[in-house]
Amino acid sequence: MVLNPFATTILLPSDHDVAVRHGICAIDCSWEKAEPVFKRRFSRCERKLPILLAANPTNYAQAGLLSSVEALAAALSILGVRRRAIEMLSLFKWGPTFLTLNREPLDDYARARNAGDVEEIQRSYF
Repeated sequence: MVLNPFATTILLPSDHDVAVRHGICAIDCSWEKAEPVFKRRFSRCERKLPILLAANPTNYAQAGLLSSVEALAAALSILGVRRRAIEMLSLFKWGPTFLTLNREPLDDYARARNAGDVEEIQRSYF
């Protein structure tokens, strides 16, 4: 499963089994080059993340401008593998701040049943 900010399908907790079978991949590139890079199809299984706030020093508190490790950690959290997300983020000085900034939305996204739920959650926070 490729995390793609331009994908048409949003990541849901129900994607857990697909992620376990096939893995999760984040493409690391500058946000300045993201559109042309991500317009290419990397996989038939692409998902975009719901809105979250960045904690990385470059884009701190900006909605949606996550680093690759933040994107992977967010996906793991939504898919119910929060412990692994915590481990990954602990490697970065600012990493734990990502989970603090997004604690409530991530908890709610992890309980979403469908894309409509995610849209409602996004509206309530952002």
